[in-house]
Amino acid sequence: LETIIGLEDLEVVPAAFCVECSNLKVSRLNATVINESAFASCFALTRVELPNVKDVHSEAFNGCTGATIVLNDDVVAVGAGAFGNVDNLIYHGSLPGAPWGARKWNGVPQN
Repeated sequence: LETIIGLEDLEVVPAAFCVECSNLKVSRLNATVINESAFASCFALTRVELPNVKDVHSEAFNGCTGATIVLNDDVVAVGAGAFGNVDNLIYHGSLPGAPWGARKWNGVPQN
């Protein structure tokens, strides 16, 4: 699976929507909610922008090891491990808990 027609138009991405989709390419999601494990272990993701997201559930992008995720600064809730092992999370907001498991936060390695 490489492409999902209309994916960028989904308002809510369902739980476990595309777990382990090893060839999926997504560059922008306009969803306001991304449910748990929606894109877990999607290894082909390289850069995903989330300009409208308000709620990212637990492990939504967990295991997307080569990805840079750009999270909008107005997000109101992020679940545990939402970005676990994501290569880089770009986020400049003030919601506590950042980087939620990402290896780098704004390019700075995390422990």
